[in-house]
Amino acid sequence: MAAPQFEINEFCEKFTAWARLLSKQDERFAQAWQIVSIAIDHSNLLWRLFYAEESIRKNPCSVHKGHWSGCGPDPGCGCWSYGNITGWVAEAPENPEAHAPYIHCPRG
Repeated sequence: MAAPQFEINEFCEKFTAWARLLSKQDERFAQAWQIVSIAIDHSNLLWRLFYAEESIRKNPCSVHKGHWSGCGPDPGCGCWSYGNITGWVAEAPENPEAHAPYIHCPRG
């Protein structure tokens, strides 16, 4: 039997529904889920893995040294991605079709 195929948003909805149900039954899980769900919501890396179909970046930026350094224009050091200064140098150019509705950085 083949595994079911879901769109990413549909998977996220099902996963979140599961986590909310478990959170009502287990206070420790609820506390952990609160931390994990915030990390998921704010993860530029997850967005790049799922939507931009990037691989995990392996080389830290010589300027930002592997640390996310906020939002802003491209600083020209190779670690900028979709508005985020990731701290990691891209292995390949960004996917031009990946301009999805997700933007981690607030628009100003």
